[in-house]
Amino acid sequence: MADTIIYLSYLVSILLIGLLCAILAKRFSISNVFLLLISGILIAHFPLLPRIAFTPLFLESIGIIALVMIVFDACARFKLREFSDHSTEAVKLAFIFLFFNLTIMTLATWLLIGFPLNIHFFFVAMIFAAVMSGTSPDVVLSMFGNNISRAVELLKVESILNTPFTVLIPFIILDLIINLLQGQGLPAITNQIGPLLTQVITGVGTGILIGIIIFKFMSRYYSETLSPLAIIIAALLSYVLAQQLGGNGVLAVTTLGLFFGSIRIKEKISLMGFSSIFSNALEILLFVLLGYIINFPLTFQFIFKSVILFTIYLAVRYLSVKIALKGTITRSEQWFLTLNVSKGIPVAVVTFSLSSLTNIAGISELLNYILVFILYSILLSTITTKYLHPVQQEKKGIQKRRKAPVTKPKVLKASSHHA
Repeated sequence: MADTIIYLSYLVSILLIGLLCAILAKRFSISNVFLLLISGILIAHFPLLPRIAFTPLFLESIGIIALVMIVFDACARFKLREFSDHSTEAVKLAFIFLFFNLTIMTLATWLLIGFPLNIHFFFVAMIFAAVMSGTSPDVVLSMFGNNISRAVELLKVESILNTPFTVLIPFIILDLIINLLQGQGLPAITNQIGPLLTQVITGVGTGILIGIIIFKFMSRYYSETLSPLAIIIAALLSYVLAQQLGGNGVLAVTTLGLFFGSIRIKEKISLMGFSSIFSNALEILLFVLLGYIINFPLTFQFIFKSVILFTIYLAVRYLSVKIALKGTITRSEQWFLTLNVSKGIPVAVVTFSLSSLTNIAGISELLNYILVFILYSILLSTITTKYLHPVQQEKKGIQKRRKAPVTKPKVLKASSHHA
């Protein structure tokens, strides 16, 4: 009983801290997630508080539930018309960025961190590169409400496309590492294509099936108490069922969210409000716990290496944007898309899953760099969004034009002999 009270006290304290962080974030126009991570790090290093060892099962469960609800909430608010408008550009950007990460960033991570030069640590470095391919602009852009621009919509579509890969690819690579550790060797690449397609098709199909069954019923009947519960059950059920059938749960939830956003349901706005409240609570728990459980070393060597690696990462991002969107965006939009690479729930969930595998060589070092990259990316995205946001720049331009002195045209008086 005493242990239960301690756990509950910590959870209540985390939610209270999250509420204070949200107030401060809104007051100073900074990212809520950044403050949550910093809070978790400070709690872990505060000497007067007893350190609680949260079980890996608890952390992973919280992470998955948060992932499901936040992905569903984000996709349900997304308009399919906007997806079709930006889909071609976003697909190019997502896949080019993923390719350059899996090649350039893998080599940079492998060499710069100082991993031994063998295939095991090469795959560990590749896990880091795959995780860093994920972007979550909603972490920062939510501060600006409805100030939407073309670049912002492109970022949102890209994040929807790269989320399944962020969650899926690291665990495919992890399976390869486990095969190496067990002496089974590496399976042929062609052997991975079939299971990958199965995961995609099963995930999408499960999301559509759950959506047809539950949301079609909800479109006819609405209950103030049961309909919000049905939303949560539908999202969690789609993830669990897809995983049980060998599919990708994130794809199932993404499909379900897009399906929900495209059909008519009674009191949809109220239902989305309830979903957002639940998602916000899970987000608070997730990021405070992430900062709490991972303690990266505050040494000059680690900070120096992480800054160099993050600089290489931004160069990779710039190259990807340059190639994928050549001639279609302005220079300011190019820099906005390059520097806005904030990490969100998908990266946090993968990090929680990896935190239970620290017995595998190289994973502990990887977790340190993932956490510091989350901090760097959110801080950079906050600054970028504040000063390079296309809508913000447009407003500044309008304000400058309004403040400019208005010169009245001179009126020429008619001469006397003309009169």
